[in-house]
Amino acid sequence: MDAVDERLSADLENELHDMRDDCSYKRKMDYAAALLSLGVSCTLELPSSRMPAESVFKELLAIKDSLLKEHRT
Repeated sequence: MDAVDERLSADLENELHDMRDDCSYKRKMDYAAALLSLGVSCTLELPSSRMPAESVFKELLAIKDSLLKEHRT
């Protein structure tokens, strides 16, 4: 006996496939990757290797502005 209903699993796979075909999916993944990269750069072991707070703030604003601009269109 399966723990997941096969119909539910098929529906989820179809939705994921549809999302991958959506051109906005790639942009959303790019934004997520940018945020993760920024987060990693803020957590480097040596403080001298980390991005300055001002640069982090500018990057966050740029990501936010891009998301808002895309949302408006």
